[in-house]
Amino acid sequence: MDWWVFFLTFVPFLELRASLPAALAMGFSLSFSLAVCVILNILVIPLAFFLLDWIVPPLRRRFEIVDRLYKWGLRRAATRNPAGFLGLFAFVAIPLPGTGVYSGCLIAHVLSMRRSAATLAMTFGVLVAAVLIATVSWFSFSLI
Repeated sequence: MDWWVFFLTFVPFLELRASLPAALAMGFSLSFSLAVCVILNILVIPLAFFLLDWIVPPLRRRFEIVDRLYKWGLRRAATRNPAGFLGLFAFVAIPLPGTGVYSGCLIAHVLSMRRSAATLAMTFGVLVAAVLIATVSWFSFSLI
């Protein structure tokens, strides 16, 4: 069975944007593919936050350049007055490579957003992105 295609959702910068069209191309139904890809992409959110909590502090302690870059990012984020919830939602909802949940978690981490608000924004973003990708994919595959 070609179920492995759904695990593209766990690959940073590919995520739902690659797994949903790939699943449809492999012959899975639209409703099944949409449900599985959305659920898996939402499950990436706590995984990405866990990885950031686990990886960033040791990197900041070990490498001064990482610590300086991290502090620089915090300062820039504070001076730019981020859009917060709506900005994160829009960022994740745009179905382009690199604008998914992994990048959204990194942005939320650097901006020190509350995890619950960030998770909610990214969940809504995943839903919108999934509908957009499903629509484009369905029309594309129906023309073939």
